[in-house]
Amino acid sequence: MENNLASISKSERTINWFQSHPTVQLQCIHCGENLNLKGKSLICQSNHQFDMNKQGYFFLANKAMSNRYDQALFTSRRQIISQSPLYDALHDKLEIILRPYYSDKSLSILDAGSGEGSHLYRLTQTLGTQHSLIGIDLAKAGIHLASDYNGYILSLVADLTKLPFANKQFDVILSILSPANYEEFNRVLKEEGHLVKILPNAAYLKEIRDAMVKLGYLDNNQYENDSVLEVFLQHYPEAKIERVQDTVALNTIQRQALVEMTPLTWRLTDQERQSLLEEMGTTISLDLTILIAN
Repeated sequence: MENNLASISKSERTINWFQSHPTVQLQCIHCGENLNLKGKSLICQSNHQFDMNKQGYFFLANKAMSNRYDQALFTSRRQIISQSPLYDALHDKLEIILRPYYSDKSLSILDAGSGEGSHLYRLTQTLGTQHSLIGIDLAKAGIHLASDYNGYILSLVADLTKLPFANKQFDVILSILSPANYEEFNRVLKEEGHLVKILPNAAYLKEIRDAMVKLGYLDNNQYENDSVLEVFLQHYPEAKIERVQDTVALNTIQRQALVEMTPLTWRLTDQERQSLLEEMGTTISLDLTILIAN
């Protein structure tokens, strides 16, 4: 499949994805009717039409996100997720969590807040490409970069508050270090579907916070996820809770990419970022909570 995809355009890859992954029904964001692919457009019975752009993805939102989430950030994020060992322990754990669900069938999986698609593409390398993997994000720059994975995954500009999918479409929804909309998640999850939400813990990237405090760029190095965890457990009181921890060594280029993608550092000058890189050391901590709800 990889060789075949490499020889065709991004738009052709997307069309092939629709033809080979018919299990998820898209829904018009204007009227709620089903969207069907006709040529290079998604059209509903009320003739609302969404045209595929040259990069092979669709814009299924009323507006895109316009802020610090730019192409440079998503390029750095891809470098850290795909080309460094920082998230290897997380991806290994996700494969173990998902394994019982796909042992006898193909899954439909939504990554809600997928950015440039790196986490989702990593899943294709462990789960295979027979599953229907879809990533959505309001950041157009992220989805633009995710189009590199067209054919392996489907990436859409879409809004968490109005997901462009019919009811009961997904076996699994992933929410990886991203905001959540539990009402919409519940609507598009199948009756026996699973929500997997990943939260940062106190030790997550603590080396960056420690260095920023030492340099005077940050008042304290405290971080807590209690409020987010509490809201999740209010919605899903019987959720399972697991933890992933690791400490990995990153080279200079990888640490530079990590600093570029981390919101804590966005207000720093180039000189301050260089001082941070020199202060933070070479090892970085991964510390995440995984919440698994039916």
